[in-house]
Amino acid sequence: MAPNPKIMEAVEGLNYRVTVGDVASQAGLDVNLAQKGLLALASDANAHLQVAETGDIVYDFPRNFRNILRGKFLRLRFQAWWEKVWNVLFYLIRISFGTLLIVSIILIFVAITIIIVALNSNRDSNSSSSRSSSRSGGGGFFFIPRFWIGDLFWFYDPNPSRSRNRKRKARTAGQSDSEMNFLEAVFSFLFGDGNPNADLEERRWKDIAQVIRNHNGVVVAEQIAPYLDDLGNQFARETEDYMIPVLSKFDGSPEVSPEGELVYRFPELQVTAKQQRRKPVETYLTESPWTFSQADSGQISMSIGLGSVNIIGGGVLGVLLQNEELVAELGGLVAFVDSIYWLLIAYGVAFLTVPLVRYFWIKRRNQKVQRRNAERQERALEFERIEPQLRPKLDYARQFAQQTAIGTDDLAYTTEKDVRQLLNFLTGATVAVAAGGAAYPALRYFVPPQEGDGSGTIVAKDQLGNPIPAQQILSEPPGTRALIAGLAGEPTYLTVDADGSLNSMAIVDNCTHLGCTFPWNASAGQFQCPCHGSRYNEQGNVLRGPANRPLKIAHVEVKGDRIWLSPWTETDPRTGERPWWV
Repeated sequence: MAPNPKIMEAVEGLNYRVTVGDVASQAGLDVNLAQKGLLALASDANAHLQVAETGDIVYDFPRNFRNILRGKFLRLRFQAWWEKVWNVLFYLIRISFGTLLIVSIILIFVAITIIIVALNSNRDSNSSSSRSSSRSGGGGFFFIPRFWIGDLFWFYDPNPSRSRNRKRKARTAGQSDSEMNFLEAVFSFLFGDGNPNADLEERRWKDIAQVIRNHNGVVVAEQIAPYLDDLGNQFARETEDYMIPVLSKFDGSPEVSPEGELVYRFPELQVTAKQQRRKPVETYLTESPWTFSQADSGQISMSIGLGSVNIIGGGVLGVLLQNEELVAELGGLVAFVDSIYWLLIAYGVAFLTVPLVRYFWIKRRNQKVQRRNAERQERALEFERIEPQLRPKLDYARQFAQQTAIGTDDLAYTTEKDVRQLLNFLTGATVAVAAGGAAYPALRYFVPPQEGDGSGTIVAKDQLGNPIPAQQILSEPPGTRALIAGLAGEPTYLTVDADGSLNSMAIVDNCTHLGCTFPWNASAGQFQCPCHGSRYNEQGNVLRGPANRPLKIAHVEVKGDRIWLSPWTETDPRTGERPWWV
């Protein structure tokens, strides 16, 4: 799968060291999409994975990661080539309509001139001098179009120096300075210059993410409303249903104050690779009005003028072409123009009709744009008016507000290897302990008998295989999750409860998707697998796939100064069913 271009641009814009929250806010992407895309990009681009002591993950990319990707993905090389080709093709398409207009006018007036000359020649057919005059008149005709064509193609200006000189003269004369040549201006006159709000949704989510970040990851609904469109009916507004898409996109959750007010917390956007300052953001989402054309007034006037000339000339030609005998006698160019006459007329009519229809369509469209802008502006002003009334709600939100900037001093470990190699590194200790478990019968002689009872119960140990004193973990503050080597050497989390005792249920730190190990993310209150994005709550239940089974659990019991673990074979209390691992 080729990397997401928006994620690559976000990584470059953030100076190559990012968190999931950084990328989601920079690119305006769904947090889940940003996490999956960032993992895939990091793996393919040989990025460094840095894990903080809190369990938060930072991705550090090489500055030449695009070159690395081009070497791996034929599709990226093709895209780079196609972009260059498409720029040329699209330019040719843009100038083709102006070229057709000029060709149409030339064909029409050349045919008119030939027919008129032929008619005059027939009237004076008995005079040899008239024939000579007729021939010389034909030669004079060809001089006029050559001069006129050259004059028109002056506006094409493939020569940059001539173009700059003309624009300089235009500025000196006080005229507008269009960046288009005349042929491009014809396309702009016909079809406009594209949707000025093509990136509206991207801007919307970028603004919302930045507002959340500016308030350290916690906001109230009234702060987000100016960036949304349809807030629903009065009931939906009162229940703040319009915040559901925002919560879904940025992986947020609501918090309820003692007064029953809702505030919204976004843990992923509270974590960043470096300290973030408040960035300016527009007070409400603004749509740009549609413009008729970016061509200057002179170019538009010339387009209308030439379109009119084309239509008038077509009408005159139509009258002359009614002399079918003369057309058949002349043949050649006149016969060709006669065969495509209705195509020329259709193009001439469309040339003036399409912009006219588009003009009225744009006026109607801009009325809707203005209405939406006014509604969003009104919500922003409403928030300013009622902000004093929202003060208790905002004060409650501030207690959840925080920004975790992960610097190099905060890292628990990092690597210069590929992400997949790093994941192997993270599981290396597990493999080593598991190998030790496989060699257990041979080493049993050296193991003190009091550390096992023959029923699968073992003593909790550290990564070096040393028993962990119970007091070492019990002395930690409530909520601490300690990682130890558990049953069969599997990495296992022990939890210190609020009363200072150990929770009777240990959680095995192996993702049920593909077996990756992962840290506990204290700020999010979740186990987060960095391999494919699976997430689990504090009890090991699946919050998000691709994993579809809860984490394994084991019994925990403290005896003396030892912590004993034993297999959980009875009903899983989380599901009420037989454990899937039994």
